[in-house]
Amino acid sequence: MNDEDIDESFRSELYRVPPQRVEFSHRLDTGMTPASVFNGSVHQFQGKLFAHALAHEANVGCTGYHLANWWRRTHSEFPEQPLKEEWFLLFEGRLPKIPIQNELTRLYPELEHILKSPLWFSLSESYANGKYWDSCAETILVNNSTLGRFDASLIVRLCGRPCWSRLAYIIILLRSRTPKFAKHRRWLRDNFLSYLCLSCMSPPLFLVRHELFSLLDKLYSRKRFGNEGVANWPSSIDLFDWELMSLKTAAAASLAFHGWISHPEDEEAPTLIWVLMQEKETLQRLLLFSMMHHKYPMENDVKVSLQRSKQELILTSVAMDYSKTPPMGRYLSRLGCDQRDRNPQ
Repeated sequence: MNDEDIDESFRSELYRVPPQRVEFSHRLDTGMTPASVFNGSVHQFQGKLFAHALAHEANVGCTGYHLANWWRRTHSEFPEQPLKEEWFLLFEGRLPKIPIQNELTRLYPELEHILKSPLWFSLSESYANGKYWDSCAETILVNNSTLGRFDASLIVRLCGRPCWSRLAYIIILLRSRTPKFAKHRRWLRDNFLSYLCLSCMSPPLFLVRHELFSLLDKLYSRKRFGNEGVANWPSSIDLFDWELMSLKTAAAASLAFHGWISHPEDEEAPTLIWVLMQEKETLQRLLLFSMMHHKYPMENDVKVSLQRSKQELILTSVAMDYSKTPPMGRYLSRLGCDQRDRNPQ
């Protein structure tokens, strides 16, 4: 089978679309494989993330009614015109039609990242073979360099900005099997739950965190992250929420109390918490002083050092060289998928 035949199989199996962006259809054909059904759920999750990201960018409520009214108001449609059904379907996971997609990405370029993110293929079940993911992991670049031998500081930088746009690289590494990345996987297994919770702290991912957890939980139960799995993996969505909200109400609130961030919802909170997780003694003291409603008397040079570390993580570039990945990567590259993480907020 040549590359074109393989690419065609991907189009029919994972995307079920020609090599252009198109809306996801909810109807499942009779005889679809379990992998196809799972991949359909991945597409549905993509559509929901797109809908919530659009509402966040447009600063309107997260409902089809609010988006429809916003579109009608900003595009000079007559007020008496019925609300279009597609705006309501967005929150069920169906992407809008191509002309509307193009207009929305023109208004809000950040939405383009959702349409072209490698997250969707990293979650896919088209390939369960570890060797495939080994090939993908080999193409991950941090500051223009491949991962190579395990370096704790390097992998901390890889995970340095917990957000939905960088989850793909972590998932790909967890799905790899090569001994070359054994230490990387061991470190990620111990830290992935914290990274995932921090990634889900902010909108739009916070609003669709249950859908993401359900997909990851299925991959976990199928041992796609290896027989060792992930340390302290929650057995239910409620336990996952408990882990996430513990970070949000304790760590983020503590940072806000000490004046490091403006409020617990600050977009810099996940990155700063990640920095402090590498300095556990400092984090524990911050939490303790917050519980006692006292300011932690941190030395200025320590605070400057932590802020510098945070800034280094923010400036770290993470990329994937699709030209060197297996056929799926080459197919995604032809679709125009991001070849460089542009640090979307």
